[in-house]
Amino acid sequence: MFPSDTHLEVDYAARVDTQPEYQGFAPRGTATSAPDWLLFKFTYDASSRVIRREVAYDSWDNHATTAVYT
Repeated sequence: MFPSDTHLEVDYAARVDTQPEYQGFAPRGTATSAPDWLLFKFTYDASSRVIRREVAYDSWDNHATTAVYT
């Protein structure tokens, strides 16, 4: 559960099964270009189950290209 003043962005990329490939969280009002976003990148198996969740801090604008996911 995240505080009510948190903004959520979601990117489904090429997925068509309603599962997000990326999620980003930041305090409400944070610019998408600010490096203050908590980013999640999800990897799924053939049954659409999450098998890996990688985490990074960066801007939402860079969520799909950041190389710092761990």
